Amino acid sequence: MHLVYRTPRLRSAQELAVECQEDCLWERPAHSALRVATKNLFDRLVALVAIVMAAPAMGLLAVMVRLSSPGPAIYSQLRIGYQGKLFYFYKFRSMYQDCEKTSGPVWAARNDSRITPLGRTLRMTYLDELPQLFNVLFGQMSLVGPRPERPEITAKLRREFPDGYYKRLLVKPGITGLAQIRQAADLQVEDVRHKLQYDLLYVRRMSLWLDVKLMLGTLTRILRHSQDERRSRRRSHTQRPMDNLPRLVLERNARFNREELINPSVHPVISEPMAYTTDVSIES
Repeated sequence: MHLVYRTPRLRSAQELAVECQEDCLWERPAHSALRVATKNLFDRLVALVAIVMAAPAMGLLAVMVRLSSPGPAIYSQLRIGYQGKLFYFYKFRSMYQDCEKTSGPVWAARNDSRITPLGRTLRMTYLDELPQLFNVLFGQMSLVGPRPERPEITAKLRREFPDGYYKRLLVKPGITGLAQIRQAADLQVEDVRHKLQYDLLYVRRMSLWLDVKLMLGTLTRILRHSQDERRSRRRSHTQRPMDNLPRLVLERNARFNREELINPSVHPVISEPMAYTTDVSIES
């Protein structure tokens, strides 16, 4: 039984890595060697403790992912890391196997059909990121830093932001970061522009104390996001289908056409429906 699935290595990935490394050579180190060494030691110690504590949960999740849909439990993907170095990035698989076989590499979207039912829960709670603790332990990633991107997407974003995107590679990529706390997942290039500003701000101000604050902020964000998701699901389950229609329609059986009823939220809610007739103007 295959536990880990690896995406095929692209021929151009190594060429892109060399270009990124050349970009970084022209930049001075973002921080002193002592600060970098302290951060690396802190990352590995925390990752080791977290792996030991989370081992039973990760084992259970691996079994659940393996049984929930065909494919391996852990997904390994090629990413661009510190100073342009290539490494394999681990996650619990949250999408169907070979879902990008026809579409190619694309960003995840809201209500993405490629995501499995269990994968939605894993993504909502960020539990799919737990295997990246091994990337931190191996020294490929940090607990906090800019998120690593795929070579295909990195190549596009380097062309889109030629003056600054490579500067994200001056520090190790992270499991979480300032951009992840301040902004939602990327859905378009404009989102990347905003996240890039946060990433570069972190590169300039990286410190152990900032990492601790961002990790606490990440926990707060996860809890808040999970609560919001539960509220929205509870609201959608308890709401009756007819509750979405305006009371004027319910009481008078007004003959609106289908197009006007697609978005019931545009209908005014009438407190005294008997005072009105069906000749109510509805904004489209």
